Amino acid sequence: MAEKSLDDQLKEAQIAREQAEIAKLKSEDEKLNRPWHKPHRPIRTIIQAVVAGLVGWFFVQQIVVPVSKMENYELIDKINAAKKANTTTEDSLQTVSTKLDSIQKKLEEKEQFFAERTNEFQETVNRLSEELKRRTTVGQTAQQIEETTVTIDSLTIRATISAGFGSLDSPGYANVLKQYNMITANNYYDKRLNSDGAGIENDFKVQVVEEDTVIYDAATRLTWQGGGEFPPMTWKDAKDYVSSLSYAGFNDWRLPTLGEAMSLMEPTPQDQERESMFVNPLFNGTSSMWSSDKYSASRAWYVDFFDGL
Repeated sequence: MAEKSLDDQLKEAQIAREQAEIAKLKSEDEKLNRPWHKPHRPIRTIIQAVVAGLVGWFFVQQIVVPVSKMENYELIDKINAAKKANTTTEDSLQTVSTKLDSIQKKLEEKEQFFAERTNEFQETVNRLSEELKRRTTVGQTAQQIEETTVTIDSLTIRATISAGFGSLDSPGYANVLKQYNMITANNYYDKRLNSDGAGIENDFKVQVVEEDTVIYDAATRLTWQGGGEFPPMTWKDAKDYVSSLSYAGFNDWRLPTLGEAMSLMEPTPQDQERESMFVNPLFNGTSSMWSSDKYSASRAWYVDFFDGL
């Protein structure tokens, strides 16, 4: 084997060093060309972060915060409205309570007035009765006794009507007298006009016709609408209601006459839970009832089952 000269060895060493340097440069170049090894740009990154932060802050201030404020304002408005409604409700309840107290006081005063008038008229009737007895004992004729009796009966009726309805003009008294005669002739119970009335023996039968409840009274052969409570109505409202009523397969419903409505009146309270209801519990919720009979040109008779009037 031939030996290399010194010059050849130096050249080979130089070539090896150059190749090693080239390999190193290639390796560095490959690293630089890889995306995950690209050098960071700290200033640009900071700027981007600052810009993103400013945009986010603007979004929060201009969109999120106003929406949040709007929701708070709406919530405040709802709270204020609820407070106002609650105050209005309390005021309404207080007003209703005050009115009820006033009505109750007037009713008590009216009852007291009627009681006083009744006592006064009864005393007058008693004096007239005593006078009749006295005259009978001193030899009055049968005709005179009859005339005195008629007078006493007339005064008794007037006393009863006046005690129940107060002072009436002639047409008003004649109207009440007509209904008084109807009530007493049928022995209907009425606290003011016929407190000794026993009423009639109703024969109620509850029937369901086309899914609607009706109450048939075999004693009077009248059919009444049943099933539920009814809101307060004026006489006109009641007339309009029955004129358009289609119920239980019938469309010819009508308001009852005063006599027909009075036929439902019971002489004693019938509902243990409502001690003042003078009507059969089958008529649940019916505290009063309009009639078709008029009291005057603009008023009509109605029956108050709550107090037996």
